[in-house]
Amino acid sequence: MWQPRSDYLPEDKTEEFKRYPTVTSDMLRARRERPRRVKMLMRDFIEDSLYNPNYGYFTKQAVIFSPGKPFEFNRMRDEPDFYKLLGERYTSFEDKLDEKQLDETRQLWHTPTELFRPYYGETIARYLVTNYKLSLYPYHDLLIYEMGAGNGTLMLNILDYIRDTDPEVYARTKFKVIEVSDTLAHLQNKQLAHSLNAEGHLAKVEIINQSIFDWTTYVSSPCFFLALEVFDNFAHDCLRFDPTTEVPLQGSVLVDAHGDFFEFYTRALDPVAARFLRVRRAAATSPKHSSSSATRHLLGSSSGGVRRHLRSLLPLAPNLTHPEWIPTRLMQFFDVLNEYFPAHRLVTSDFRALPDAVEGVNAPVVQTRYRRRMVPVSTPLVSSAQVQQGYFDILFPTDFGMMEEMYRAITGKLTRVLTHEEFVKRWAYVEDTQTRNGENPLLSWYKNASVMITNPVTDSPDLTNLSIMSPTKKRGATKSKDGGRRSSAPAARRQPKQTTRKQGDLASRVTKKAGKAGRAGPTGRTVPNQQSTTVDSQHKQEILSKVRRLAPRVSHLDPSAKIKALSRLNMQIEEVLAQTTGSVAWAHLSERMKQSQQLVATGRAALESLEKESREITKSALCYVLDEGVGGPRDVVWLLRDAQSEIEECEGRLKESGLKLMNVEAEMKKFQPQIAGLRRNVEIEKVRVQELELELRAEKEERMKLENENEKLRQKLDLTMAESKKFEDVVKILQNFKDVRVINSKSSKETPPINFDLLGNCEGDYGQAHARSSTTLLIFLPSSK
Repeated sequence: MWQPRSDYLPEDKTEEFKRYPTVTSDMLRARRERPRRVKMLMRDFIEDSLYNPNYGYFTKQAVIFSPGKPFEFNRMRDEPDFYKLLGERYTSFEDKLDEKQLDETRQLWHTPTELFRPYYGETIARYLVTNYKLSLYPYHDLLIYEMGAGNGTLMLNILDYIRDTDPEVYARTKFKVIEVSDTLAHLQNKQLAHSLNAEGHLAKVEIINQSIFDWTTYVSSPCFFLALEVFDNFAHDCLRFDPTTEVPLQGSVLVDAHGDFFEFYTRALDPVAARFLRVRRAAATSPKHSSSSATRHLLGSSSGGVRRHLRSLLPLAPNLTHPEWIPTRLMQFFDVLNEYFPAHRLVTSDFRALPDAVEGVNAPVVQTRYRRRMVPVSTPLVSSAQVQQGYFDILFPTDFGMMEEMYRAITGKLTRVLTHEEFVKRWAYVEDTQTRNGENPLLSWYKNASVMITNPVTDSPDLTNLSIMSPTKKRGATKSKDGGRRSSAPAARRQPKQTTRKQGDLASRVTKKAGKAGRAGPTGRTVPNQQSTTVDSQHKQEILSKVRRLAPRVSHLDPSAKIKALSRLNMQIEEVLAQTTGSVAWAHLSERMKQSQQLVATGRAALESLEKESREITKSALCYVLDEGVGGPRDVVWLLRDAQSEIEECEGRLKESGLKLMNVEAEMKKFQPQIAGLRRNVEIEKVRVQELELELRAEKEERMKLENENEKLRQKLDLTMAESKKFEDVVKILQNFKDVRVINSKSSKETPPINFDLLGNCEGDYGQAHARSSTTLLIFLPSSK
């Protein structure tokens, strides 16, 4: 059976459908041209149109709008003023692109990250940092994964905020982007390398250019997974139902030799679509989200099959119902999270409703831009000589109720759904985006969007008195009301069902573990004992005066005495520090902090054990459904709800322990300035010691230099004394002769007799002397003399 696109003069393509081969989006990745003479499932057609590396919408056509410098909302008069300025920047942005290359089919779109930069990114960052510090810090690093990061603006805004507000957390932050588009991955790397605001982030960011559905790396560490405005572009399967038998038929797309598209529907469901229907039926806790509810909506509110049969006999009656679009790709994404990111916490935001959608349940909006105007169409199968697949954006609304139940069933994690406005009021400084007349575009825009978060540790209203919890209260704004949807466990408790033995055993174990985790004392903030945690002003003055006495001026002392004095000074300062840190108040605080840390660790271990047990129960229920093919064991569902309720109670006790730990840390911080001052004094004295050591070393070097010079002078004096003694011996010999003549060997002439009275002033060697007679001595001088 096949369903044509037009009800008028349909062209029969049944023979082509039987003859053409079946392809998938994975098989078409390497193709540079759009396929022809093939058939594929609807989800493969949408996947190929949006994400094909060579002609896909997001990989080749889409351009993300960037408004330039951030908007100054506080200077705007009202929201229409914002619309006007946004339109001007839109036009200017596209004019610059046209100067480089004119393109009438440019696909330009925007995101809240770009429009409300940096405030939207800071909102997400506050949520991440607060939940990280209350549940993971300091045992784990802050590991963030973002899927589909666009221009990389959200990544930069989050890292900038963490770096500027919490350097300790920033030092332990790692940010990883999973980007399927080569173009956007290159743009993100460029932003990271050349932006002045991104200085220092390069070592903390890793951009992984691949699809999340090709992920094969196991990540055991706890992490936050961001998927903002991503689910709306996940591929969906299309189902129609037989009005008579209510049997679902799955949609396929035929591409003929001319590139035209035709819809076909077959009764054989592929394994992915069949599994989706089974999981949705098993996970549904509300009749509104069950498969039978969707079928009834498509078949109408008729009282029975007789009326539907009579309607089918009318002329031109439809042979199939309107289509239902099921998010099979979203189910596969949850499988990836459960298999490769078991300790993840999902933060996702998307549209729960869209205007101008095509016909059907959960139907998409199909649109394109032509000459700077948005053109909506009535079907995702658009083909002509001018327009082909890859030029149209196909985005789906997200059924958060059904998505939340499927996510819980697949991953076994607790969730919470808030509207976009509720989430922003909790975590944003709403005053930053408020106009002069009181309107706030960040709150009024995206009214049709919602946010789903995993395991909301800090979203309980009783924690909003913390400064890190409620930024709006910190800035003086009113606290928002809790409008989000929590787990359905309390509703399950009200059902009068019998508890089996297995349920009773689990309930007792849950209660026992929760009791262990909750031995943190009474509910509410603990008021610290001021007498035991505060050092009085007199004690402070004594410490300061003692430190001043321990720093005498020792510059007049001998170098060796300086070293000894400074050594004693360092020892005494260390004793003062030891006395301060070892005081009764400090010891009391340290003991309280250790106890609080033990309580938090015990509560966290109990919570992880309960989550693991809940996940095992969920998997057992799904396995039963997959094996039996119909229905789910209600006792297991009730058991899971009770376990989730106990887990929430355990979370409450864990929050109380976290509050007490934070109070103890706040008290300990009071000692930090005093100890820091003492440590600074120690560092100053250490610098003085180093200076004195340098002076002493210079004096030693000068002394050694003088000793060397004295040694040289002593050696010279010894040589002089030896020469004087030798000269005296010569004079004694010469005094024995009456006549002494000196003969120069060069001229062979004798000199006049030597006057012995002058010999006392003579210096040097007189050569070799020979006795000629008893009265005359001849001295021959060498020719060189």
